[in-house]
Amino acid sequence: RKVGADKSEEDDESLLQRQLAHMEIFGIARGVLDALLSSPYAQPDSATFSGIIRACLNLLPDTDDRDERVIELFKLAYQTPLVEDPSSARITSTSSERMRAPPGAGCVDANVLRQLRHALPSTEDYIRVREEFEDYRRQSAGEQ
Repeated sequence: RKVGADKSEEDDESLLQRQLAHMEIFGIARGVLDALLSSPYAQPDSATFSGIIRACLNLLPDTDDRDERVIELFKLAYQTPLVEDPSSARITSTSSERMRAPPGAGCVDANVLRQLRHALPSTEDYIRVREEFEDYRRQSAGEQ
């Protein structure tokens, strides 16, 4: 394994093979997310969505298609209801309280928002997607 190798020296065939392998790995991760969404025994949470957005950013080529996938995953995160674990109902610190998803936010917490910000190439895209999220969140929480 060439740890720290200069990728600019990589030939076209090696680059293609690496990209195909990364796309396959992302496909596996997406399949796991889909399995969680349809499982009666387990549900995705904010860590799941933070991880899948990070995987999308790190494994897929930097294209408009990747940006659309990130936005699609983010929308899925806020439309997926958060299943609260009764054992975690009590908050132990103010920092963990700040990390919690606000009412109506589904599985979106500060970590998911951070991954979204890193994944989207422009501030304009980030602001547009955040505004859509806030509108959805307010409607879901019954705010005006």
